Amino acid sequence: MTSTEAQPADHREPRLQPFASFRYRNYRWLWATNVTYGAVLGAQSLLISWLIIEDLNRTYNPGYALLAGSLPVLLLALPAGRMADRGDRRLLLLGSHVAMALVLLLTAVLAVGDLLSLGLTFLLMGLGAAAAAIGQPVRLALIPALVPRERILNANVLGDLGLALGALVGGLVTTFVASQWGAGPAFLVLTITPFIGAVFVIRLYVPPREAEAEEGEGVEVGSLGGGVGEGFRFLWGKVELRLLFVLLGLGVFLAPWLAPNFAAIEEQLDLSVRALALLGLLSGLGLLVSTIALAFVFRIRRAGAWYGVLLIASAVVAGGIWFSSSYALTGFLMALSGLALGVRGQLVVTLVQSHTPVAVMGRVMGIYVALTAGAALLAQPITRAGQSLLQDDGWIVCSAIVLVGVVAVILWRNPGLRRMPSHPEPAKPADEEAKAVPSQG
Repeated sequence: MTSTEAQPADHREPRLQPFASFRYRNYRWLWATNVTYGAVLGAQSLLISWLIIEDLNRTYNPGYALLAGSLPVLLLALPAGRMADRGDRRLLLLGSHVAMALVLLLTAVLAVGDLLSLGLTFLLMGLGAAAAAIGQPVRLALIPALVPRERILNANVLGDLGLALGALVGGLVTTFVASQWGAGPAFLVLTITPFIGAVFVIRLYVPPREAEAEEGEGVEVGSLGGGVGEGFRFLWGKVELRLLFVLLGLGVFLAPWLAPNFAAIEEQLDLSVRALALLGLLSGLGLLVSTIALAFVFRIRRAGAWYGVLLIASAVVAGGIWFSSSYALTGFLMALSGLALGVRGQLVVTLVQSHTPVAVMGRVMGIYVALTAGAALLAQPITRAGQSLLQDDGWIVCSAIVLVGVVAVILWRNPGLRRMPSHPEPAKPADEEAKAVPSQG
């Protein structure tokens, strides 16, 4: 049995199998591990804000929280990607979970003992982000190792749904505990979660890298150097992936407003808190619907073109939300924004994973994680600078025009990017190829 527990060559699978990736035992263990990771992500920031406001009686500053949560990821993602390529991946993931649990335990003890200060709280938040950052590239790099290439899209979709499930359960449980006994005991309860995830990691079998090389990859394990720079060199030499990262960077740096700005909506429509919550629900439902729908999709032939088109559509929809003066229209556009966001997020990760050789997978995933972390830190300052220079409406129009224009030109000039499928077609066996060639003479 191979690393992905592949089926026999003559096995014909029906296309509509939304839970197909769960057939692979090792993927199930990774999925369960990621559910516990999602629970930590969903509860930690909530508990930090609760701790600062309720226990420390201080003002919660989202900017400091963003810095503490994103800067360690930005600094550690590239080295963690290198370790994911050169070291023991299961040990790396196990260490990440244990480190997260220890940071949470320390936070709980200090909170119960009333020993926390505002600075120490943000320091602990940064340490927790650093512990999580060690495991982020390897979580993404393991997907192609545990399922066949044709199941990567399905595995990513189910993985994101698992993260959302964990975040929901973790947030609800810790909020209840915090409301009854305070943030300290809630952190103590949350400490159990990454330890459970560590147990799942122990049960996970990660195959040797030599067993993962797909036919036609063209890159042997070990043929790429061990340095972080090899990931960048690979992307530079792979035109379609390089352009895909350019499109991703445009979306996250130039247009952070692609995610609806609730403050702007409130100012434009003078909405109540309840109405804003309903708009947020519509956006979340759109995201959930598109994500679930992708679980039924086997292969997207022109996934690269779809990604670019959805990026353009998201810019147009976000601009419409900004200028909308109708509550009904804003709600409709919010739902569309969620739909587009769900598909875009799945496509970009799947395209990178399914077109990257195993030898450099961890480093490329490290670049992806670092890019998203850098966007979290820099996107808002870029937006504020643009707004101060061109005013709000001018910045929205200008950045949307630039985004749409650049994406359109890239798609038009690069047919290879447009034709990128969600996964390459598997190579035909030699005997089938021989049958397809008519005999001579």
